[in-house]
Amino acid sequence: MADEVTIHRNIEAQTDSGVGSGAVYAAKAQVLNKALLDLGMGRYQWLLFLITSIGWFLDSFWMTSFVVIAPAASNEALFFYSGDESSYFFVSLFVGMTIGAAAWPWMSDLLGRKWIFTSTLVLMGMGGLVGAGMPAFTGLCVVGFAVGLAVSGNQLVDAIILLEVLPASYQYLVAIQGALWGLGQLTASAIGWAFIEQYTCGTGPDELSTAAVLSSIKARTITHSSSGSSRSTSSSCHYVSNKGWRYVWWTFGCITLFVYLCRFAFPLRETPKYLLSRRRDAEATQIVKDIAGYNRRQTWLTETSFARVDSTIDTSAAERRRQSRYAALAVITIYTVEAFASPVRGCGLALMGSTWGLFGLVARIITTFYGDAVAGGGPVWFCGAIWVVMGGAWLALPVETWGKAAA
Repeated sequence: MADEVTIHRNIEAQTDSGVGSGAVYAAKAQVLNKALLDLGMGRYQWLLFLITSIGWFLDSFWMTSFVVIAPAASNEALFFYSGDESSYFFVSLFVGMTIGAAAWPWMSDLLGRKWIFTSTLVLMGMGGLVGAGMPAFTGLCVVGFAVGLAVSGNQLVDAIILLEVLPASYQYLVAIQGALWGLGQLTASAIGWAFIEQYTCGTGPDELSTAAVLSSIKARTITHSSSGSSRSTSSSCHYVSNKGWRYVWWTFGCITLFVYLCRFAFPLRETPKYLLSRRRDAEATQIVKDIAGYNRRQTWLTETSFARVDSTIDTSAAERRRQSRYAALAVITIYTVEAFASPVRGCGLALMGSTWGLFGLVARIITTFYGDAVAGGGPVWFCGAIWVVMGGAWLALPVETWGKAAA
């Protein structure tokens, strides 16, 4: 009874700390947070922290891979058309990231967090394996789009999955996930260096085969020239002596799919806060019980705990006061995942992530088609001004997440 009184006294505070939550959900989320806090940090949460952190590692891993392979791939004869079109490869990446960041987290609000995490891992891994065998530039760009689509969605959903099962006292682990980002860049660069150094344009074991390839290409060039073909074949960098970048993506793809298979050794559950936001109280209760069992502990949470909230709060009045999905967005794009309540958390991160991807896309388009515009350093000053404005906006935000359990 004392716990119930405490819950209702703190409904208003909980609603303030979870932007977008109605009174009924806020009260139920507080019950769930109390149950998770009493349950404590156990084996399930620590393993989930490891798995989602590896997700951050893979996201950084794949983004860095584009930088690693682009120079070697762009030098390969008959793979790119005349001129350096490697920038289009990055444009395709950012188009995929913009769409993926908007679509995946938003869908997680509607369809659940678990399957999206799994799907993005598969898409990244398969993209690497397929892209490494692509014989044409257009095909590589299509795969680059697919990888970008998966990377942006996986990164945002990783944070959601972890946050929604953590006790409030361990929510700082969401921020610590970012440490794996740097490790992903280091690993991608190391693997790329090992392969590209040995298997790029006549360096390494394939060096002797280059002369034979050049003779064959030269013969084909004469034939094409006589028939009016305009494709450039003057480069001395050809497939047989330029397999390094393909080895890089094959390796990355295998590593990602291995991580995906390892995920089945862990009993990944849907997050209880997502289920609660969909009014699936019984399933949310069962998930907490499953987590407690995996941690070899017990929980006091029952479906009756949530039923008491329904019986003591005027549901119809709460629903009338409930904000729309988009009107509830705390804070727009410059706050942490903790500021959003579970019913709109994915939608909020979709808005944030799509904006991030969109500005990255705009930057890449400018450097691709208007290279002279960046020569004077104008974009650097513009970005600096944006950061100053964002800092001021951050200080003006009315919602404080420190010391509060995420709704």
